[in-house]
Amino acid sequence: MMNKKFIDYYRNLDNKMIGFDLSNKCCFKCVYCSFQNKLNKDRENDFLNLDLFKKIINEQIENKIKYRVIFLAVGGESLMHPYFNEIISFLFKNNEGERLFDIISLNTNVAFLSPESTDTIHNLILNYPGKFMITLSINAYSSRAFKLVKGQDLLKITNENTKYLLRDKKNKNVTDEIVLLQYLVHELSKEESKKFLDFWESFLQDEGINYIVEYELPFKKESDVAIIFKRVYWDNQEKYDKMHQDVVKELGLLPLEEKKKDLEKFSPRFHSVKREPCASLWLSPIVRVDGILSPCLQDDRDLQMLGNLKNDSFFDLWFSESAHNLRKKHIAGDFENISICKDCDFFIGPKISKEDISGYLRIFDEINGEDDE
Repeated sequence: MMNKKFIDYYRNLDNKMIGFDLSNKCCFKCVYCSFQNKLNKDRENDFLNLDLFKKIINEQIENKIKYRVIFLAVGGESLMHPYFNEIISFLFKNNEGERLFDIISLNTNVAFLSPESTDTIHNLILNYPGKFMITLSINAYSSRAFKLVKGQDLLKITNENTKYLLRDKKNKNVTDEIVLLQYLVHELSKEESKKFLDFWESFLQDEGINYIVEYELPFKKESDVAIIFKRVYWDNQEKYDKMHQDVVKELGLLPLEEKKKDLEKFSPRFHSVKREPCASLWLSPIVRVDGILSPCLQDDRDLQMLGNLKNDSFFDLWFSESAHNLRKKHIAGDFENISICKDCDFFIGPKISKEDISGYLRIFDEINGEDDE
């Protein structure tokens, strides 16, 4: 049985995020998607079991755990889950006093974002506590580019669903929803960046919807609607970093003298950064579609899996011996001997404080001392 000291420690950590891989299916085969090019598609489940999802959430509620963000998209298209509306309803209806989360975040390819799903989401936002952030991965202007990038042409329904959501948000005054219209800058579609911007700016202006245009996440919260030009993270990363910078410059999203400083802070390749323990090992559990608990979003091959939540409780796995050994390696700076960590591109992200690490080690030593007595 998990020691209460670890649960109390976890409860008091700030900026916790939990991700759920709701679906192992997707209607697209995007050229930039690691999900389509790795082993997620070989998992035994197509969708995360609804009862297992509720069990995991109930365990958080019973132990008074609150997350800053609950992610509902890790691998496939979450909106293809047959019980998606029930899942999101369960989260909002269990968030009295914002006891469970601050924000639910969903990344979608939009083709399955039906008007019925939009209505469900907006009604929940309006009637229950908590914010909702939805990233609409449109990523093309023309049908030709859409098919090249995504594998099939569903641009018409994608644009129709996007427009419905934006209009409904305005008409119902859904202020606790953040909408990101995302364009991933890729070599197959980069020439359409300006047309994409003009198209959606024209629509938003005609509808009287306030918005901002940004070049990367996170963005400054000046509006709850944003057009985002995001870089691709992929092999030959320097090429995509340069491609993204060129498009940002072409669109005039940054003054030239600020471009280098602002863009480089998102990529460790441009400057030397002392590597510190990854906060994900403490703050960001990932639940895969088959119930596997992972300490890292990038570990889609389960190289560092902690166990399966079908068989064990969340806290028994999150504070298991294998999880502790992984954290100890990070604390010691031993990244090279961890396959998923040695070439990681995301180590300049959120940090875990030295105080939180010290507190963790102190509790571990105390528990071991109790076991020895």
